[in-house]
Amino acid sequence: MTIPDDRCSFSRCTGIPEIGYMGRPICGYHWEQICAATGKTENRLFKRIGLVRNRDGAVVPITNDEK
Repeated sequence: MTIPDDRCSFSRCTGIPEIGYMGRPICGYHWEQICAATGKTENRLFKRIGLVRNRDGAVVPITNDEK
């Protein structure tokens, strides 16, 4: 699934992207949510845009191994 660069990567969000994170355009509202999130909340937000933390703690795109 490819997200147009003119809208936020979060589904149903109509926000205009302000930053790019790991190749995904993200609006300011969702960026603030990501920055403030920890633990399960962070995992849920990352999963919504196809990202996950690997065993080393780095944020990486979801692959078939992490699903």
